[in-house]
Amino acid sequence: MAYASVEIIALSVHVEVSNCCRRSLVNQEARLQEQLTELTVQLTARDNESNKLRYQMEDLQRDVLIKGSGMDRKYLNCISLSCDHHVRCPSI
Repeated sequence: MAYASVEIIALSVHVEVSNCCRRSLVNQEARLQEQLTELTVQLTARDNESNKLRYQMEDLQRDVLIKGSGMDRKYLNCISLSCDHHVRCPSI
């Protein structure tokens, strides 16, 4: 009889420990899910910022190309005028 009582107590302790571990795992899962959600939000914000900066860089590169082409055109026009009218163009 005493042996059965010890087994029941041991089983009860085992069940209690199992329940405690289960609650701990559930709490840990909830914390990890919160962290994952926060990290996902941060990643999305950084991706958005990265895309914004990439578009700005592309716009600036396009502006440089357009302005460079305009400068080349003006320089060639100046050379053409100097040949036609013997006008000196400023050096670039």
